[in-house]
Amino acid sequence: MTLECVLWDVGDTLADERWLVEAGLEWEASCVRLMDGRMGDQWNRGARSAWDVAQRVADDAGCSTQHVFDDMAGRCRSLSFFPYALAGARSVIVPRALVTVNPDIVSDVVISHYGPAELFDVIVISWQEHTTNQANLCDTALTALNVASRDHAFLIDNRADNVAAWIDRGGQGYHGLVTRGEQVDSTGPSDPHRRRHTRAAPPISGQRDIPRIRQLTHPYSALPGHPSHVRACAEHRVVRQSQN
Repeated sequence: MTLECVLWDVGDTLADERWLVEAGLEWEASCVRLMDGRMGDQWNRGARSAWDVAQRVADDAGCSTQHVFDDMAGRCRSLSFFPYALAGARSVIVPRALVTVNPDIVSDVVISHYGPAELFDVIVISWQEHTTNQANLCDTALTALNVASRDHAFLIDNRADNVAAWIDRGGQGYHGLVTRGEQVDSTGPSDPHRRRHTRAAPPISGQRDIPRIRQLTHPYSALPGHPSHVRACAEHRVVRQSQN
């Protein structure tokens, strides 16, 4: 069995998922309440636009739509990325895909601002695919990467249910809860020195290569001596291993 690609989630895997809250904004409470309901799901599915959401939040909070929209865009340009997770993503030698449940503002602002296409071969975002099912998004990424078999694809996600669903479809998965700490990276995932992947990447096969899979995919593997790595090792767990 070969490992042909790694699929990376974003929120609380590569970046702090609290991107639109805890910013001290006057409309934060309205946003949290609305995003926890139907509107958040509609936004992530592409049924609502960022402007629609800003207008609804503004009406609820009693401020202008333009003000809310500008604040939202500003938050998207000041995300907190986990530097050792990014280092781990850069160290993977097989093709990489960014697979995330997120709304249109991520494509319109985050992607253009941070340039993750420099690091990932494929980017799949839920609002464009009109589904919030992470396993379906993973299948879309595999098609784009020309990977024929799910058991050749390794998903890293902070949500155990997403990993479990991918495993149920025959994939491989790693449930990782990234430790939020004092160190963040505001530069984002772009990697201008990265060379594009080739299909000649060394194969990873069989139970004996589990340590190698973990080394390639662990978010903190690039800097194992850092204390964050030690904490992460205690908090992460592999939920599926390759089979012979």
